[in-house]
Amino acid sequence: MKFNLYNSGFFRFFARIADLMLLNSLFLLCCLPIVTAGASLSALYSVCLKLVRKEEAYITKDFFRAFRQNLKHGIILHLLFSLITSIVVTDLVFVWNIMESAALLKGVFFVMAIIALFLFMASIYICPLLAQFSNTIKGYLQNAAILSIKHLPCTVMLLLIILLPFAAALLVPGALLWEILLFLLLGFSGMAYIISIFLSPLFLKYIEESQE
Repeated sequence: MKFNLYNSGFFRFFARIADLMLLNSLFLLCCLPIVTAGASLSALYSVCLKLVRKEEAYITKDFFRAFRQNLKHGIILHLLFSLITSIVVTDLVFVWNIMESAALLKGVFFVMAIIALFLFMASIYICPLLAQFSNTIKGYLQNAAILSIKHLPCTVMLLLIILLPFAAALLVPGALLWEILLFLLLGFSGMAYIISIFLSPLFLKYIEESQE
């Protein structure tokens, strides 16, 4: 019996690593204008979802096709979330700085912290939804908010995946430098790939329901 190197798990693993490294480079390149970060992230998820489903994918070609298709909505959603996040974070910092013993201010800070958490939860779904479905800006925002609450266990898992590197950087001495190197190589695409593993069956469920 011949041993087929190209079909071995070892070869497939390193081939996938190479794909993710290329994807990571394309993502970082298209994020350079800053305002295109949303479109770049949605293109990243578009390819990662294909890879997770073992669909035929041409990394560079599919990435730039998705980038062009989602450019307008990606820019608008990115700017909108950046604006809202800036306002909420600024208000949180302001209230924190003037908050002493006033119960009212503590209540305001708590409410704003909940709003910030909810925005963060919803933001996780925005770019994957943009990568998978055609919708309006309002539709993307509504569906992201609904999914983040409706599938709360999944949302919590995704939050932990996203926050884990930050926690490691704070708690593990010397981890920050290694994490920066990792994210420059394949950290962003690797995280998007892991998140796609969770979101792919969820999205397929809604696609099948819409077809029925």
